Amino acid sequence: MKAVLELLFSRCERDGILPNPEDCTMYIKCVKGTSQDLKCREGFKFDSLNLCTPDEKADCGRMMIREFREDEQCPEYYGWFKVESDCHKFMVCIAGVPTIKSCPEHYIYNDVNGACVEGDKCPISHQASNSN
Repeated sequence: MKAVLELLFSRCERDGILPNPEDCTMYIKCVKGTSQDLKCREGFKFDSLNLCTPDEKADCGRMMIREFREDEQCPEYYGWFKVESDCHKFMVCIAGVPTIKSCPEHYIYNDVNGACVEGDKCPISHQASNSN
């Protein structure tokens, strides 16, 4: 697992902030392909909103995981990606293996900043359309 994490940390393909999959008090800052390990202050955990949140409010380790279908594949070997069929969910890819996670209640996944953001309504592109 350590080798996978080292590869993940060294492969910051886009700028942003990523959770540390092994430690809820840590996160990774990616800038121009370089990663930096950072720690939340005492009593805080990094959560699905990509924020250091007080322990009692943080959802780290409490996100729901569902089984993924065989036809769901990682668009890239590593990263966080939107699930086209449901804006409340996102796909985490580590070494090409997808895991589907859900944002906390009243949040939707925002692919632009790679985080769950406050909201209940999915953008139109995520909603089923009736064209008949």
